[in-house]
Amino acid sequence: MGLRLVRSAKLYLVYLALCVLTLLLMRVAFFLTFGRGVAGVLSQDLWRAAYLGAKFDVRLAAFMSLPLGLLLSIPKTTFFGSPGLQKAAKILSTAFFALIMCIYFFDFGFFGYLDTRLSVAGFKFFENPLISLGMLNESYPLFWIVFGYFALVVGHYWLLGILIRRGMAYSPPVSKKIKSFNFSFCFILMMLCIYGKFAYYPLRWSEAYFSTHSFVSNFALNPALYLYETAKFAKHDYDIEKTRSYYPTVARFLGVDKPNAKRLSYVRRVSGQTLPQQPNVVIILLESLAADKTSIFGNKLDPTPFLASLAKESLLFTKFFTPTEATARGVFASITGIPDVSIVKTSTRNPFVVNQNTIVNQFTDYEKFYFLGGSANWGNIRGIISHNIDGVKIYEEGSFAAAHNDVWGISDLELFKEADSVFAKQSKPFISFIQTAGFHRPYTIPKGAEDFELAKFDSKTLEENSFYSLDQLNSLRFEDFSLEKFFEMARKSPYFENTIFIMLGDHGLPATKSPNAPPGFNFYKLIAHHTPLLIYAPKWVKPGVSDRVVSQVDVVATAASLAGQSFTNTTLGRNILALKGGEPSYAFLYSWHELPPKISLVGADYYYVDSPQLKGLYLHSDPDFKKDWSAEKPEILKEMSDLARGLYYTSQYMLYNNPKL
Repeated sequence: MGLRLVRSAKLYLVYLALCVLTLLLMRVAFFLTFGRGVAGVLSQDLWRAAYLGAKFDVRLAAFMSLPLGLLLSIPKTTFFGSPGLQKAAKILSTAFFALIMCIYFFDFGFFGYLDTRLSVAGFKFFENPLISLGMLNESYPLFWIVFGYFALVVGHYWLLGILIRRGMAYSPPVSKKIKSFNFSFCFILMMLCIYGKFAYYPLRWSEAYFSTHSFVSNFALNPALYLYETAKFAKHDYDIEKTRSYYPTVARFLGVDKPNAKRLSYVRRVSGQTLPQQPNVVIILLESLAADKTSIFGNKLDPTPFLASLAKESLLFTKFFTPTEATARGVFASITGIPDVSIVKTSTRNPFVVNQNTIVNQFTDYEKFYFLGGSANWGNIRGIISHNIDGVKIYEEGSFAAAHNDVWGISDLELFKEADSVFAKQSKPFISFIQTAGFHRPYTIPKGAEDFELAKFDSKTLEENSFYSLDQLNSLRFEDFSLEKFFEMARKSPYFENTIFIMLGDHGLPATKSPNAPPGFNFYKLIAHHTPLLIYAPKWVKPGVSDRVVSQVDVVATAASLAGQSFTNTTLGRNILALKGGEPSYAFLYSWHELPPKISLVGADYYYVDSPQLKGLYLHSDPDFKKDWSAEKPEILKEMSDLARGLYYTSQYMLYNNPKL
């Protein structure tokens, strides 16, 4: 049949191409206006930013061409014989074009004023329109800007009219088969433009934040698409007055060097120590590693025998809790040291909080790695990693020789092999995250995975021991098996003896029954937050068991201190190895499933909760765990309720006010 384009398809494709060209020219204009000073210094990054930006522009162009495409695709349309449809196409397309160009013009002015792309926060200037208009008039040649804008819009209307009139030229009749082919071709092309790449995950805004240089990221962004992304987070979810009111409580809990409620300073400067050799740090985020499901905590099905044996050689924290119960939120808390208390989606998806002062970036003279079997576009975690950690190398889909195992990418076993291979080649000290994903639906175990053997239990036995299916149990067993193989490989490499290994769950999991968990853990859903924390570092940490309550936000601060690093801590994380016996032992928990969200605080004995369904003070491990002790223990109630609220409001505030140093 060949590629024979009918006149409606030709018109659509020409219009799509003109939209792409217009947006690319706007990108060139943006660079010529604002980017000349960095061109020579960051040429390689700028070329990559230009490439990514062009893909965003193509996506927007596909959306811009949608009104015309829909009118041209109406079944049995007489578009070229209907003046009404033609006029509708010109008006709708021009209106959309006018809106996009309006965003672009405002974006230019916004960037020139604040050195950042236009976001939903920019609409605050409309609160005082006369003052804002006066400022614009005094700062920019407003008359010529408005003239240029209307010239573009009128020119678009005129040019589209010419394209439509040319399309009305006689065209021989075509069959339904050819029409169907043309429609399918244009539709697929439009969807490819919108998706943005040939990969499992589509093009996402976080890819623009591959560089730590702000202009590079700003240059890669598309202003209209970025405005849309930030509109999802129109409200900054923090209350500065409440944050300030609880500041003394939080500052005391964190041990702030020089408390200052007015400035809301949370700074703690940590002096490092000189070590004979700088140790490597490997932080392993084990997917859904609920404590009650592990052999460490006495699960009768013995799902994690290797982890249990490793715990005997490690410092094991038995009361370690994740602030939330989702992987993206767990990744955010682990890297930044701040609980993800976002109400709308996760903080990794929020462009407003992409800039964070992570302690990971303060590991001086260290190589930095992040390994995950799938794509860092998942959950938009790429922005948090790449934009804040200088020189980080992300190993993800496309970096590995191994084939995909399932939707989450390569298997955990292959991921550990890849990580070990990279570590073995390093001559400098390194810090690395390894994010597993196998113990997650669909619980896919790769075929022929060395000597791994599947377990068999009946459904009743599984349910009575915290598992709802055999696939789930075997998936956790394979996660443990993969970790064991990693340690076998690592022990054969020189880097092993000089490495601090930290293993934790990204979050826990709920279960119908949890016979090996404390009585109240299932009732209060603490098992969804409770995971083991192991620090395996025989040269630096004496093996043992600690029942101190600690949090996921403490991991990186603890790792930096163990590695002898000097750093400035502005987050909620603490070095758990330096805490003294009398210091508070609590972990903050947050659940966004309810409105208002549930906030709670777990201590060694007591659990404080404040939610629409339940509020009070309870002994989580007591047989009578449902008894509310609020009236009988007012001092403990006040201490825990104040700290829970303080950590909640401070977390909200820090999400937006903890910029990279």
